[in-house]
Amino acid sequence: MSTKLTIHNLKNIKSLEFEIPEPGAYLLTGTNGSGKTSLLTCLSRLRDRNAFQKGFRSSFHQSLDSHRGASVKYEINGQSVTYTYVEERWAPLPRKNSGLLATCGYQAVDYIAADASRVMPQQNQFTPQRVKPTSDALRSAMNTIFSTDKFSELCYINLNRGGVEKAYVIRQPPLGNKPVAYYSERNFSLGELCVLKLLLTLEGIQNDSLVLIDELELATHPRAQTHLFSYLNKIAQEKNLTIIFSTHSVSLIKGTDRKQVLFLENSNGIVSCSKGCYPTYTLGHISSGEEVAPDCVVYVEDDSAQKCLNAMLELYRQQTGLGKLLPTTLAVSIGGFSKILQFLDKAPQMLPRHTKIMAALDLDVKEESLLDYQTRSDHEKLALFQRLEAKLTYLPWTPEVGLVALIRADIAAHETNLKAYFSDHRVVIPHDWGSATLGLTKKPFREACKKAVYELGESLETLLGRQNDRVREDLFRYLVLQTHETKQHDLLSFVGKLIH
Repeated sequence: MSTKLTIHNLKNIKSLEFEIPEPGAYLLTGTNGSGKTSLLTCLSRLRDRNAFQKGFRSSFHQSLDSHRGASVKYEINGQSVTYTYVEERWAPLPRKNSGLLATCGYQAVDYIAADASRVMPQQNQFTPQRVKPTSDALRSAMNTIFSTDKFSELCYINLNRGGVEKAYVIRQPPLGNKPVAYYSERNFSLGELCVLKLLLTLEGIQNDSLVLIDELELATHPRAQTHLFSYLNKIAQEKNLTIIFSTHSVSLIKGTDRKQVLFLENSNGIVSCSKGCYPTYTLGHISSGEEVAPDCVVYVEDDSAQKCLNAMLELYRQQTGLGKLLPTTLAVSIGGFSKILQFLDKAPQMLPRHTKIMAALDLDVKEESLLDYQTRSDHEKLALFQRLEAKLTYLPWTPEVGLVALIRADIAAHETNLKAYFSDHRVVIPHDWGSATLGLTKKPFREACKKAVYELGESLETLLGRQNDRVREDLFRYLVLQTHETKQHDLLSFVGKLIH
């Protein structure tokens, strides 16, 4: 069943297209005025004939709060009906399709607004008579969400015949010979009442329904928000529900699988809905800077590796065109590979849960150090590598070794390329550049390559009038581009696996 909405000229929305996702729990977020509540109201119209009258209130004066020109189009399995605001009412066109919304496929649609109805009805007077226990599932869920056991004796009292309205109480343990006492809902916190109302709705709703919640985090603290969302995931799976809730909660955005995030972005009234945005992109629009951590942190051994990785990340951005769907990635140089391995054990305690943590080690670690540990049966070091295996990957080369090998393969050709790369025909590479590396292996070879790259950087620094650090950055970027163009290594695949 496919259901799509198109909204035009409604409040802050000039246009918005939204397709209802498959069953599951989804976080709908965006800046204030991006259209979250309006969208939820339009979704609730699938089953509630009065949704527009309740959600889009007009004033008596025709020039105040008018929705003139507004329209909401519903497309369900190839058929459509458009509700247009005309003279204080919403009229369906074509009229013959006015019953189309009943075919949306949801057994029920329940909209829980961020208003007074969110709180359970509280009577001024009710007596603890005919007290009945609530379900074990409800008690367990309330205890889990609020990290307590106070709801283990949660009960209810019917306030009218038929039990349409109920009041909730918590049975208190008896003290001596005194009668059983109760702690009534009038003393529950606002957050507890909001969550209780929501859980009761979910408990009673039919399978295969649509549940809409405005401001899920209303009056609840971050830990309770996280537990509540876990419960929503569970109940959505058990009852095949589609649950969409709006929120600005940083805790929820950080802790949610990005595939469950629906981000509304309003650009002068043109609202787009992106599914799968990384948390940093979303939080960058709605939160303060200190709350935003990168989506991915990659630790590398030194400045050269950092320059190479940054060049690969830029290449990946240009080639994939993922834009807002690309994770914000930070390459961090923290020293040799031993320090990185030690640091990886502690890093999860220092970064948010949503941040992916990886290490991109120089190739010599894999080809030399790891092989040496295996030869010497150094079980302690091997165990460390094995324990962190999921977070480890290896650059296609040790940066300086890769650059020397690239240029020395055809010095004349690369001199020509570098003249064009730097837009300076004075660039010259001596014919014997890097010859000091010949015949060397392992660490002496790597040290000789570093020296050769440093010397080349010094000569170009003077010629081009650039700082050595900038020249080395350009040289390693050249290495990355040449590696990509000659297809010596699949750098795009490497970066994709590293950061996603």
